[in-house]
Amino acid sequence: MCSSLTVFCACEPGTSTSSDGGTPSADGGTGFDDHTVPRIDSRQQLSALSAPGPRPEVKFVIAPFFDSPNVLYMDSATYTLHDEWYWFRLLNGHPVPGDPDTQPVTGLSFSTVEEIKLWAKDKTTLPLDLKWVADGRLYSPRFYTLALSGDDRKFGVGKLITVPALSEPIVRPEMFVFELEYQDSLSARALELFFAALRATLPAEIGDALVWAVRSPNQERLFSELLAQGHPLASKIIRYSDLAVPGEVEVYADGITAGRLRVIRAAKPEDLALARSSDVLLTDFIPDYLPPASGLVTSVPQTPLAHIAVLSRNRGIPNAYLGGLFDNPEIDQLERGYAPVILRARSPDELDLMAITEAQLRAYQGLTQKQPIRVDPIDLSGVPYVFDLASYSFDQVEQLRPVIGGKSAGFLALLDAGVVTTPDRPVAISVRAYAEHLRPLEPTITAMLTDPEFDGPRGSAKIRYLCLEGPADYDLRYASAEDKSSREGFLARHPAGDALGDLVRAGGLRASVRAHPMNPATLEVIRAALQAAFSDYSELQGLRFRSSSNVEDIEGFNGAGLYDSNTGFLHPEAQPDPLDRNNSVEFAIKKTWGSYWSFEAFEERRSELVDHTSGGMGVLVHARFDDALESANGVALFTVLPSNHADESVFELNVQDGAVSVTNPTGDSLPEVDRVTKSTDGTLRIERLAASTLVPAGAHVVSDEELRGLFEQTEAVTRLWLSSVNRAAPASHKRSTLTLDFEVRRVRQGWPRLVEGVPQNPARMIVKQARSLEPGLRNATPEVVGLPIPRDVLARARRVERRICTSPTLVVGLVETYTDPLLRPDMGYWAEPLTASIFVRAVQAIAELGWGAGYTIDLDHTQLAHATHPGLGSGEPWSLDVKPVEGSARARDLRRVQLSADFLARVETSSASYATPLNRCTPDLLYSTPRDYLLDILAQATAGH
Repeated sequence: MCSSLTVFCACEPGTSTSSDGGTPSADGGTGFDDHTVPRIDSRQQLSALSAPGPRPEVKFVIAPFFDSPNVLYMDSATYTLHDEWYWFRLLNGHPVPGDPDTQPVTGLSFSTVEEIKLWAKDKTTLPLDLKWVADGRLYSPRFYTLALSGDDRKFGVGKLITVPALSEPIVRPEMFVFELEYQDSLSARALELFFAALRATLPAEIGDALVWAVRSPNQERLFSELLAQGHPLASKIIRYSDLAVPGEVEVYADGITAGRLRVIRAAKPEDLALARSSDVLLTDFIPDYLPPASGLVTSVPQTPLAHIAVLSRNRGIPNAYLGGLFDNPEIDQLERGYAPVILRARSPDELDLMAITEAQLRAYQGLTQKQPIRVDPIDLSGVPYVFDLASYSFDQVEQLRPVIGGKSAGFLALLDAGVVTTPDRPVAISVRAYAEHLRPLEPTITAMLTDPEFDGPRGSAKIRYLCLEGPADYDLRYASAEDKSSREGFLARHPAGDALGDLVRAGGLRASVRAHPMNPATLEVIRAALQAAFSDYSELQGLRFRSSSNVEDIEGFNGAGLYDSNTGFLHPEAQPDPLDRNNSVEFAIKKTWGSYWSFEAFEERRSELVDHTSGGMGVLVHARFDDALESANGVALFTVLPSNHADESVFELNVQDGAVSVTNPTGDSLPEVDRVTKSTDGTLRIERLAASTLVPAGAHVVSDEELRGLFEQTEAVTRLWLSSVNRAAPASHKRSTLTLDFEVRRVRQGWPRLVEGVPQNPARMIVKQARSLEPGLRNATPEVVGLPIPRDVLARARRVERRICTSPTLVVGLVETYTDPLLRPDMGYWAEPLTASIFVRAVQAIAELGWGAGYTIDLDHTQLAHATHPGLGSGEPWSLDVKPVEGSARARDLRRVQLSADFLARVETSSASYATPLNRCTPDLLYSTPRDYLLDILAQATAGH
């Protein structure tokens, strides 16, 4: 019998704030706005500066710290991380108070943090000590060294959190709490200064109520020391557990999962290293990092922008806070048994934590098992190094995809559609050059992949990061003494002469790919092809070398955003910017190749069971989109809609003015959102759903005419793609719908820059990428894949059932598919399934129908004119009413089959009718999504209670 426990189930970026909501700090009278304020004078101002959420928060920096402390409160619309303020000032040519030793960068000017990131993404070397680290973060290690150096610190950093008052279930006044970095091991002297500096720059009602919340064991030790000394500040220190309210729930990441329950206590935070990816973690503290896990519940409140809250959303695992979590005695029982549980979190405040059986956990884990992905081996010896994509057809895409990669393969559809404006003369560099470049590294790669410390039972993400990214980047990401010890221990176990040790000492695999010189003959072939393709380009026009792996955009693995794209120049020596003079063709190609072995890309492939060595990196090359010549940029979806929709197709565009990113907006830089819908009579309907915040009120980034043009172009590509995938499919598998993702740019006259004397190109809208967003079929068994279910329906299936209904004289069997309405577009089979196939067989002779024993009629959905389940969508019991297509040869003389909820089968032919009671009519589960399986368990438990 299933034991069940429901623990709980409750229902222009950085613009200056106005004078009544905060005044930007002045910079020595220069007028430079660094989007901070030196004091907060009202609650209204505090609210304007804070990031919204259940507990609004504003970051601050005290710079300098010990010498004349100067508090700066950061505008949350501009800054997400503390060090952004530091390098925003320096890159705009302004010194940082508290750090006179770091000289500002001259000759640059940026309005926003996002502008800096866009500028930095193509740079070979970055100024200051800036580095790109995990999750696309531009990072300054010096800033945190200066901020976290004990009593030698130059800065103090933290955040001020407003905790709302409560009247139930407990009475608690409004609180103003500041927290510091988890790694900040501060002294009593430093804490006194934090309190004094903050109180002096806050309204008295806030400053007098200010308390500090400890986060780490080191901070907890300071608290204990101050308590023992009777220090006046001891009464102004709290733990996060003091903010917890019994029964209170806050959800930071929605989701549902199952795994084994593992409890980790603040007294032993090192136990986080024991966590497995299948564990549901329960903690009585807020961890500084999120280990591999399938879900997280803390007994103390987090903040929406806390590091683990952001990471849990990025990983797609449920994360919530439940006050009084460990007051429930059943948690202790589950902990001791390392028990299997379901965790479901739904915003804003619904949480289920329920014990399940071992068999249910095994069944769930079986549903989550993914089939490995491997690119079939190909002989590259005769493959060209360079492909002129305009010379090939989308009909050849399946043969070319393993050779030129997913991005280049998608470009074939853009070119073949005939009506699309694309970048001029796109060129694909095949994976052959990459494979030959990596050949000398193959023994090292094999040693790395087979080393048990890298990816065996004892393997860890830390060691993988060290081997892939190298010790310098490792030290930035893993900065604790324990992390340093791990690195040193690894190198001690892998001395000089050991393949893996030598790889790390050389800077990691990614750096080794970049450091190894390209074969001169191969490089010359590629350079010559690029020179010929872009012979009329100005020597100042950069080329964009875009990653095109052959393990992206394939069945079951999208791989979007995993790899780098880089800028290179045919004449780097001629570039006016010194930072661009290293950006040769060879540099750009090798940097793009190296990104195949980035930690993030490796971990994503690892989690998806992709065979790393089976894949390779191709490169798509065309003119770089220079910011100065880019007047708009956007991403779009085009969907051919299924027949259950009132319209035929829909085009959805997110577009922004200029080169400001659409996919990573900052602050209130929100894009324009437009939708164009085509009705079944061919009429286009344009809807303006949201306006860009960067254009005047009432203005549009793109015109109606441009929207119609983009609709026409993307429709042609999507129809071509749909026709291609349906061409070889049997009738019962053909798709009716398809969704493609597009990237677009609007360029000004003169892009790309051409040599003098050649007519300049006009302003125009460019479509630069097309890729499928169709879900994959990886988790379906071969049996299910072989069933006569349309591929777009099966890709969105939440469950597939086989139902056998029997009587002494008759057997009726059918396969039915329910779809997930959240997987766009909704195929319409959420409540009432698609009847994919049905057979009717006479067990013995049925004289009324003229059927002999064994007489069988077997139909799939393409031969059914009508298949409905009367009342099922409104809660009535399952029943079925089927009519074959009139004149269908396979239907013979069958006209209708009815299976009623009261267990009666009725069969009609062209000349007779026959009814028989059923003794069985039950479904067997052939396929279910893991989520649907867990929801069924929860629903059954609820019904049982």
